[in-house]
Amino acid sequence: MRKSWPEERQEIAMWLSGYLSMYKKWVDRILDNDDHDVTKNKIIDLLSEWIAKLEEEKLKIMKMSDTPPEVPDELTNVHGDDDYAVPTNNEEEDI
Repeated sequence: MRKSWPEERQEIAMWLSGYLSMYKKWVDRILDNDDHDVTKNKIIDLLSEWIAKLEEEKLKIMKMSDTPPEVPDELTNVHGDDDYAVPTNNEEEDI
């Protein structure tokens, strides 16, 4: 099941922040440094890879629901959680 935007928003922000930070460091250390031999083709290839990864993330976000999925009442027990191992009082009387 796909997660919704509200469920994924913080995780995406962390991933995107790390992703962009990693490439900023790469640009600062290698591209902006005359000691490294960097060709135009290498930069074009890297930009293509980065754009493809960002496009994947964009499509993932576009497919997300804007609201979290609602859990039907019959899927939660009287304790308000998903622990079905604990019987309710009515279930104990039936035994």
